[in-house]
Amino acid sequence: MKGHTVKEVIKKRRLILCMTGSLVMVGAPVVSAAGPGGGGKDGKEGKDKDELPKFEDVTKDMEVKEGFFTLYYDKKKDTLLAQIPKTMLDEPFLVSISIPRGPTFASWMMGEAAVYWQRHNNKLLLMESNTRQDRGKGSTVEDVIGRTYTDAIIRALEVKTEASGGDPVVDLGDLLKNDLIGLGEMYGQRKLDASLSRWRTKKAFPDNVELAVDAAMMDASGGLISSVYASMSRLPKNGYTPREADDRVGYILSAKQDWATDHESKTVFKRYVHRWNLEKQDPDAEVSPVKDPIVFYIEKTVPVRYRRHVRDGILEWNKAFEKCGFLAAVQVRQQTDANEWKDMDPEDVRYNFFRWIVSGRAFARGPSHANPFTGQILDADIVFDDSMARYYLQDYSLMGPPGTDSLSDPVAEAFYDRHPEFQFVSPREALTPEYYRAARSIGTRDAPDPVQWLRSQHEDPCELGGGMVRQMAFGQLANAHGAGGRNLPEEFIGQVIKEVVMHEVGHTLGLRHNFKASAWKSVEEITSNSAQDQPLTGSVMDYNPAEFAGTEGEQGNFITRTLGPYDYWAIEYGYRPLMKGGELKSEADMLKSIASRAADAGLAYATDEDTSDFGPDPLVYRFDNGSDPVAFAKHRMRMVDTLTKDLVDRAVDDGESYARLRRAFNIVLGEYSFAARMAARTVGGQLVNRDHKGDPNGRTPFEILPAAKQREALSFLADTVFSSKSFQFPPDLLNRLGAGRFWHWDSDELDTDLDYDLHETVLRIQSRVLTLLLNPMTVNRIYDAELKVASEQDAMTMHELVSSLTKSIWSELDQNDRGQWTNRRPRITSFRRNLQRDHLRRLSDVLVSESGVGWNADTRAVVRMTMKDLGEKIGKVLESSKNELDTYSLAHLDEAGEMIRKALEAEFEQRS
Repeated sequence: MKGHTVKEVIKKRRLILCMTGSLVMVGAPVVSAAGPGGGGKDGKEGKDKDELPKFEDVTKDMEVKEGFFTLYYDKKKDTLLAQIPKTMLDEPFLVSISIPRGPTFASWMMGEAAVYWQRHNNKLLLMESNTRQDRGKGSTVEDVIGRTYTDAIIRALEVKTEASGGDPVVDLGDLLKNDLIGLGEMYGQRKLDASLSRWRTKKAFPDNVELAVDAAMMDASGGLISSVYASMSRLPKNGYTPREADDRVGYILSAKQDWATDHESKTVFKRYVHRWNLEKQDPDAEVSPVKDPIVFYIEKTVPVRYRRHVRDGILEWNKAFEKCGFLAAVQVRQQTDANEWKDMDPEDVRYNFFRWIVSGRAFARGPSHANPFTGQILDADIVFDDSMARYYLQDYSLMGPPGTDSLSDPVAEAFYDRHPEFQFVSPREALTPEYYRAARSIGTRDAPDPVQWLRSQHEDPCELGGGMVRQMAFGQLANAHGAGGRNLPEEFIGQVIKEVVMHEVGHTLGLRHNFKASAWKSVEEITSNSAQDQPLTGSVMDYNPAEFAGTEGEQGNFITRTLGPYDYWAIEYGYRPLMKGGELKSEADMLKSIASRAADAGLAYATDEDTSDFGPDPLVYRFDNGSDPVAFAKHRMRMVDTLTKDLVDRAVDDGESYARLRRAFNIVLGEYSFAARMAARTVGGQLVNRDHKGDPNGRTPFEILPAAKQREALSFLADTVFSSKSFQFPPDLLNRLGAGRFWHWDSDELDTDLDYDLHETVLRIQSRVLTLLLNPMTVNRIYDAELKVASEQDAMTMHELVSSLTKSIWSELDQNDRGQWTNRRPRITSFRRNLQRDHLRRLSDVLVSESGVGWNADTRAVVRMTMKDLGEKIGKVLESSKNELDTYSLAHLDEAGEMIRKALEAEFEQRS
């Protein structure tokens, strides 16, 4: 939950939009107000209302819409006025913002805030309530809390006139035609032109008003239209009871400080989960229908062939709710052009919609709006992009810099920014950077990428959609058995759509991601399961990959088809009501009992901030699968080997461009790279548990992975990604890797390089793995873990990691393969020479790097000894086999020896 702080408002003075938090509007200064009521009931301090134009004159001939606020619309001038009842001054209500139309962000829910109107002379201030601090009413610190934590002004609107009862009237154009939410920043520093913007929606209902403006976003080259939708609604007063959050169960939450708590309290924070207000019609019944079910309307834009999968995905959650005593808690209505729901507006805050959009980005999102004071979810919409159902071959992120893989990895992103020496740099791009920047810009659309924009707002976007499209492309290759056989089964498409819908509905119910859920079962159990009612994963809130049998056996389920044990448990925590007369006497006791099961099989939980390339737990990641990352890596690499053998026929039909083959080749190499990285994360691994003291079968917060498992991972990498036997592709395949040549905006078939640089591609894969193994965080974790394993037990050591890697990467130095080597049959292959150079560069960086990089003194000493020993080995090989070596190997070893000598000298000079 991200709201605003005084410091943020003063410093940024701009919009902060959050998927689940409050919003601070552009140019929102802070005022010294103790909250609603600070300005008085009529708030007038100077001018008399007689000085204002007469109400009848201002509203003459305007169209009137009565409701929550009474609206007056002048069609000729496109002016929209709102009459604010005096009784509503200083009374909090909810503002929810969305973007119904426009490039990139169409159908997005943007954020919500608790606001109120406050009168100051002939100004009406729209204030945002500070929901981060409890007012502490009746406590001794109530006054100081009010003076310290103030509310913020969103806009100051001029009062145009007053109605007969003293109700102020304002021009809503000053609010929504004034770039309320910062569209200019979202669309690349364009400016909203109020004179060219027009009202699209103006509806008034008893408890809400629905407003939308078609905003003209202009720059020097012209402009674009993007709608801004604002729903202003009454906050419910329905006796809803907030539910305390628990760190063992993953819910979106609202947090506030309560400085009126006893000083003996363990925290001043109150943390409430986001959830719907579900109540049984019969509170005494074990299972009962609900008073107000959660109803989703499937928009008529959803293709007919997919509607049943969408419906099934939404209704799947009823299985979990029924376990909690709620019958048919979630319901579905299908909108058509002719039925009773045909005119429902998806932007209307009273209705929850599943929407189909066509932004061209593989994307799905399930945000909700919640009461900032209590965490009660009030409405939700799910956005599903059409590209999610288009399983064409797309370029894999393998070819981009590490940052593109780290979009949802702030730790890795910050690490690469601070330490660029760990980032792979393309030799070609380094030679002509201007050309590559220009070429990339051709394939970029005018509007920003929505996921990257969310990142810029410090929000964790749901990226299941983009990753699932890559899974579908991989499945397309796995399913092909020769030319013409690439179409994926309808059953597979249906399973994927249902799984993504289940995931996004989970978000609308309040659930966060759970990136440890896929570790519940083994790879063998997952791939062999074909039962529809048996989950393959602990939770649909993970990014679960699709599984394909290929030629390895019968195809089971492509992906999980039902909720997992964690999903049932999480819904139980958030929604189960306390039964009268039961063993548990209070809700607190019930919640404690539920959460204490965290150590049970299938209930492991880890979320976005736990997930990083450099994180300690190898079971916490996206699109990994199974309880053993090494077994998963072996499984995926076997699939890659199978697909590569006849990739030409799998990827390209007669009459098609060979550019498809390049896409397919990058996809299978991307899967190979991903598998290698999953195995690498096992080295130095520690299982992270959220169990509390006293939980049944409770575990310690950290469990060091057995040394044998870490060694297995190192051995596997030595035999695959680091091996001289890997990456041996037939020339006939390599010479068919044609380039995409459609050179236009947002092209989906454009390659900057005409030829295909295999050496760069392979080194990029190897370099990413080396980075995961030889970085300060992993090495220091292994070094520190030596103290966390009893001395009589086996443990991986920092020295073993450094020496094992050196031995496997430079294994040619220990082999006695004497013979006449040639440049066409070199002693050390070109892939291995590149790998050895990269490894040597990394060891050298440890010795000569600044202390701020984070290498400990023992690591520096071990690396120095390793490099010294390596230099001696190289010297002996050059002395004994100089006349037998090929030119490439000879030059390479000679250079490597010189690099070692200079690195040791540089280290000595640096220390002296």
